[in-house]
Amino acid sequence: MNFLLNILIKARMFWIGKTAFKELLTNAENPEETQWKLLKRILKSHEHTLFGKKYGFSEISTYDEYIEKVPVHTYEELRGYIEQQRESDKCVLNAEKPLFYAVTSGTTGKPKYIPILQSTIDEYKTAQNIVSYTVFQQERRTYDGKIMAIVSPAIEGYL
Repeated sequence: MNFLLNILIKARMFWIGKTAFKELLTNAENPEETQWKLLKRILKSHEHTLFGKKYGFSEISTYDEYIEKVPVHTYEELRGYIEQQRESDKCVLNAEKPLFYAVTSGTTGKPKYIPILQSTIDEYKTAQNIVSYTVFQQERRTYDGKIMAIVSPAIEGYL
């Protein structure tokens, strides 16, 4: 059984190398262009949200315009958008409906609700795959045998 699993893991690593890792290397050749494309995609997908309309996402066509029109926000400045979105289930801050809200422990005040989108999870998985691939490239035996993972509790505040 372990032999078959090792073959499947190696096949998966090969696939990640040919897709996500290759895309990362290509994007790294021109990081400024890559970042601008990502920002344009975010602006386009969020232009119809309340937040996007307030800051004119649909009218931003350069990075300098973005800097000029969209100020840096603290969480507290975004809290109203997030609470309105949680209560109304409408696209207030995010164009994509959150799957759930991660909750901080609130050590510096009221707990903070962080919208977790499917696209957030997809990007996180891609990043994890790339890290796994780079580790595998350095030591092919890394995923032979068993792996132990240490994670946070599913629910904060319970022992």
